[in-house]
Amino acid sequence: MLMKKMIRDMKIHKAQFISIFLMSFLALFIYAGLGSETAGYKKQLKKYYDNTHFANVWLYSANFTYEDESKVEQLDEVERAQLRLSCDVTVQLEKQPTMKVYFQSENDVNQVYVVEGAPFDSHDGDGIWLDYEFAKKRELAVADSLTFSISTIELTKEIKGLVYSPEYVYKTCANMLPDHYMSAFAYLSENALPEYIPKLHNEIILTLKNAEETNFAQFEDKLYELLPENAETQSAGLSVFLSRENFTSDVVFNNEITERESMTTVFPIAFIAIVLLTIMTTMTRLVDNQRTQIGILKAVGFKKGRIMKHYLLYGIVLTFIGGMLGAITGPLILPPMFHTVMKTTFSLPVWEAAFPYDSILVILVCVLLATLITFAACLKILREVPASVLRPKAPKTAKLTPLERTDFWKRRSFTTQWNLRDIIRSKVRSMMAIVGVAGCMGLLVCGFACLDLFNGLISTKYDDICKYQNKYTFAKTATMEQKDNVKQMIDGEYVMTSAIELKYGTNKVTTELNVVDDISMIRYLDMSWKEMQLPKEGICITKKIADQLGVGVGDQVRFHIYGDSHWAEETVTGLYRDPAEQTATMSIGAFEKLGYTFNPTEILSLQEKQENLSGVTTIDNISDSRSAIESMLETMYLLIGVLCIAAALLAIVVLYNLGVLSLAEKERELATLKVIGFQAGKLRRLLLFQNTWLTLLGLLPGYYFGKYILKTIMASMGNEFDLQLVFSLRSILISILFTMAISLTVNYVFSGKLKKIDMVSSLKGVE
Repeated sequence: MLMKKMIRDMKIHKAQFISIFLMSFLALFIYAGLGSETAGYKKQLKKYYDNTHFANVWLYSANFTYEDESKVEQLDEVERAQLRLSCDVTVQLEKQPTMKVYFQSENDVNQVYVVEGAPFDSHDGDGIWLDYEFAKKRELAVADSLTFSISTIELTKEIKGLVYSPEYVYKTCANMLPDHYMSAFAYLSENALPEYIPKLHNEIILTLKNAEETNFAQFEDKLYELLPENAETQSAGLSVFLSRENFTSDVVFNNEITERESMTTVFPIAFIAIVLLTIMTTMTRLVDNQRTQIGILKAVGFKKGRIMKHYLLYGIVLTFIGGMLGAITGPLILPPMFHTVMKTTFSLPVWEAAFPYDSILVILVCVLLATLITFAACLKILREVPASVLRPKAPKTAKLTPLERTDFWKRRSFTTQWNLRDIIRSKVRSMMAIVGVAGCMGLLVCGFACLDLFNGLISTKYDDICKYQNKYTFAKTATMEQKDNVKQMIDGEYVMTSAIELKYGTNKVTTELNVVDDISMIRYLDMSWKEMQLPKEGICITKKIADQLGVGVGDQVRFHIYGDSHWAEETVTGLYRDPAEQTATMSIGAFEKLGYTFNPTEILSLQEKQENLSGVTTIDNISDSRSAIESMLETMYLLIGVLCIAAALLAIVVLYNLGVLSLAEKERELATLKVIGFQAGKLRRLLLFQNTWLTLLGLLPGYYFGKYILKTIMASMGNEFDLQLVFSLRSILISILFTMAISLTVNYVFSGKLKKIDMVSSLKGVE
């Protein structure tokens, strides 16, 4: 009998119960959908790393010996160690793309994942295992031949396999997004090198037995002591120690996961809050309206516990079913949408979602809170004796509020007085409307502000900082004469770029050092994003690097250039900001004072691109770089689309539910107004004013809610980006107009029910 009653009640009050179901569904749809995406990334990445024995540590030197490898492998912390030679080569294809190649005699660490072709053979000197994404872009297949040049040596190898590599989940490049057409990697046997080339090794890659428990600072010190320069064995000694937590590919992808996890946590908050508020208002009103029915149930013998269970089921069933349906459909719909965009930036052999089991906990928490709220709504009435419950509830005493005693109140119109009184007396319902509007506004502000962030990045980077049109990168073998000829031909400016390791105390950062002098094609921005001149003395670093190291102007830092074991000490003389690249900068004079030689690696030019320049390997066009970053905005457009839909549904469900609830509560008052001559249009305007006030009150909290979400996302973006928190007037206005449009539309729809009010039955006294 009670089950039939519950179904009947849900039909009568369907607007309120549908809103509970929808909000529960949306909260878990977003939470589980985004959560399954990040859970899938973590699961697939761990499986990928484990199966390929992804390195925990990379050691670099000008030359390592087999004796060095043996020493390292005998350390207690080390599980596997592998020697190899890595070098940059030029591929003999259109536009001469660059390729990082690895020559190795073993395949124990960083094993390649073969997509097509034969497994990697570390003894096959005739084959090459090529980057799968590059092969697709270049229309290369297994059994094709590939020719590439190492300095003046030209090698031709047969493509034996197309592969992914755990080292290249994210491939760094000048345009921030991987350019698979112009950049590649490949693995070859050490036997692929001609016999007349001495077999040098500039890397040792390690996997550790217990990486989670390893103290990497102590382990690094131990390795520097273990691998000193040794003339007798021709070992150049250790020059660079790089752990996985500083390995760019892994860092960038994990930062992306962290960013999405923050979104997963923050976005459903508004929906869950609305679910709980809706349950509270709906169940409180339902219990009050069914006071007589509860009295009858108690009078005919139903125990308090059974009646309580009956009413608890209202919130439990809808919250649980809505949550479970959202948790099931979210992982099926959202991850494939985001995978399509993620594949343009990252390279994984498998893209699959994984069910986030913590969403079950979220459902249970929502059900528990719904139960507690319903319990509180029913507890008071169930404590009364049947005779008391069977009597109608005494109406609330209408007392004048302090506001109603003021002259301000007396000067207000009837519409203003009526709406203010209703808002004051229906605090929970009014607060619920404000929360719903704030949630809608917050999601919209966050979405459009994300677009502002990336538009600001593009504008700052390519309008304010980079003033050149093309950047020419010299080959390592290019002579100074060739460089001077290129400079004269394109009227360019020299830049020397070197990978360095910066240290301050126990903190260290791997970055790039730019050595320039009076350059006009690169501008530098101060802490307020205004143009500045860098000091000629000392070393200048970006704010993000300074924060990572914990340094400021005047502090002494140490650094060394990759491939050079000499450590230099220099004073930080300036800080600057860059939204997309975190670097260090020195003048030529300051650089040479430390004993280094200025050897330009790049040249910047304002002229049109000139191809086939002697000594130049690659040309980066600023327009191409800008277009590459703009393509990243596709993710933002998708995100904004999801947020707009979620925000619209949130506002529609909340405001429509409250409108129907408000009409039901004020039915007697509205019927009275109709009797004394108020037309339907006048009553509509009466309700519209209140709805508009509540919407306006929700806009400001919504702005700050959106700002909070955006700050949370920015905090999870890692150290690669330094973005300005900017909210354009256009984005704020669009968010306000969108929210107001939804509010007015919903008000128009539910206020149409005014025509259906039966004045006779509404004004009929209690019998």
